[in-house]
Amino acid sequence: MKYIYLSVLLLFVGFSSFAAAAISGTMSVCAGSATTLTDTTLGGTWYSLDPSVATVNSSTGVVSGVSAGTVMISYDLGLGGADTAVVTVYAMPSAIAGITPVCSGSTISLSSTPSGGTWSLSPTSVATINDTDGVVSGIVSGTAIASYTLTGGCSVTGIINVDPLPGGVTGMGIICIGSSTTLTDATGSGSWSSSDPSTAFIDATSGLVLGSTAGFATISYTLPTGCGVSFLMNVVSSPAPIAGLPAGDLCTGTSITFSDATAGGSWSSGDTTLAKADSATGVITSVGAGFNIITYSLGIGCSVSTIVTIDPAPTAIIGDSMAICTSSPVILLDTTTGGTWSGSSAVATVDTATGLVTGLTAGTATISYTIGVCSVTTTVTIDAAPCNTGVSTTTTASTTPELFPNPATDELTIKTAGNYSSFTITNGMGQVVAQQQIATKETTLNVNTLAPALYYITFKGEQGTLVQRFIKL
Repeated sequence: MKYIYLSVLLLFVGFSSFAAAAISGTMSVCAGSATTLTDTTLGGTWYSLDPSVATVNSSTGVVSGVSAGTVMISYDLGLGGADTAVVTVYAMPSAIAGITPVCSGSTISLSSTPSGGTWSLSPTSVATINDTDGVVSGIVSGTAIASYTLTGGCSVTGIINVDPLPGGVTGMGIICIGSSTTLTDATGSGSWSSSDPSTAFIDATSGLVLGSTAGFATISYTLPTGCGVSFLMNVVSSPAPIAGLPAGDLCTGTSITFSDATAGGSWSSGDTTLAKADSATGVITSVGAGFNIITYSLGIGCSVSTIVTIDPAPTAIIGDSMAICTSSPVILLDTTTGGTWSGSSAVATVDTATGLVTGLTAGTATISYTIGVCSVTTTVTIDAAPCNTGVSTTTTASTTPELFPNPATDELTIKTAGNYSSFTITNGMGQVVAQQQIATKETTLNVNTLAPALYYITFKGEQGTLVQRFIKL
């Protein structure tokens, strides 16, 4: 019945249109939206010939789009005539999907149906959008309006929030296995994470990184908004063990060359008063006795160290310039204490602790004094008995002068029991270094200015001539 009525109405309108004025207004509308049509002729009634496409209020002429398509809208004056207009209804896009906060420098993808529309965004200083695929790129913190528009101008909008990124991560980007470093970000309120905690673990709150295994790990600092920045951490192995280590100690004044299979590092000495280290070549020169640490470092906290013991070099042996009689043992001295004596042979023996050399037969013997790996040697000549002991035959044991302390450092006391009137002191080369008359039975000499060596003191008097030895330390 409805369609019969519409057909009759159309036929009626066709014969009566001369009686109504033209319909005016916007002849297009989006589905879900409305537009108002007008007619200057009063008293008519509005009709939609297809309410599935659009409906119209019979008295106001407000057309409401229902679905995409075209529909004829009629303004009927009854027997007085009617007019018609064709209204196009355009499809309305669906609500925009994918709207989430986006971080500065990051992207999100928006979507809407049906496809084929155009995307736009404002303001573009906050974010931009690709007009065909809806990819939004955040620029700075703020809000922007994204729009999706279909043919006919129908569009939907959505609010896009752009969140800021944290400030830049600062700190060391390379650490050694077993070492740690702390990363910081000025933004605060974020949390730390590692892409590979087995390589580089980081405390979520403090930013303390611990290197565990060699490799790379991405460290992230993320704000509660989900916006974050990344930092590449390189964990490297420590240098290889130091090569060239001595089998024992070093001797003061000697050098040794260390090396390391890991290139690019530098050498250093823990105590430069004990050893100097050439930073590039690894040549270590000992200058003082003691324990010292030598370190090879890659400059990023990765290092390997070794302890070197440096022994003192003994001074020259004192007492080696004189001949020794097989019947008269002589004590050799060295001003560097802590060593041991050696050199036993068929010609002479030496006491390892005291340095007492005992001649066995005529000849020469090599005597050594050793401290750690440092040693000094001398050659001692042994004369066969009878030989000149340096004591006159006119003296007796009871009249022999006493010298103490012997060895002496600052002062030497001479106590004479016999009738000696003077003495002369000579060095190993026979040069006179001091001479003095004897006024009392006990004389104290200042020998502080004498060089450390073996000296001969010759006493003269009514009892004859007597030669004795003393050592100045």
